[in-house]
Amino acid sequence: MGPADAAALAHFDVVLHPRGGDAEPGPPFHDERGIWPTLRPGGPRGITTGAGFDAALAALDAFPRASTEPDGAFLWVGEGAGGRWQVDGNAWEREGRILSVDVRGRCPLGELRRFLGLWRAEGERLLVEFVRAGVYVDEETFLRHAVATGPDVRGDRDRP
Repeated sequence: MGPADAAALAHFDVVLHPRGGDAEPGPPFHDERGIWPTLRPGGPRGITTGAGFDAALAALDAFPRASTEPDGAFLWVGEGAGGRWQVDGNAWEREGRILSVDVRGRCPLGELRRFLGLWRAEGERLLVEFVRAGVYVDEETFLRHAVATGPDVRGDRDRP
């Protein structure tokens, strides 16, 4: 985690999904933070990541000030240059693998990158759903969006 990652505070309310190989570019998404490329999910529904459900929760539970429940609920809190932060949500599984992760909160960008790595196997990519907007983006677009500010952002940063 570099100095920029530690200083940038990410705000988000999303669902993480496995990214199938058939995702195609969608129309641009416009919001108060900017204009963002989107993806249209492809492939079969119900695919999972290569990450094991129990292993991902155990790894998160090992983070300082994190707690998890066997049903997939989690809470992770911390403090940093941007003040106190919190990430919470629920992970869902199918056949012992990660199906999706509902997650919301705010945290340093570097911690968000570390968090995302829990839910996919090495080399896999996630598809990130901005639920309220009804659009999907790739991980890197999500990370840029999570720390972006625009001319109309007025302090309610817990919205995508």
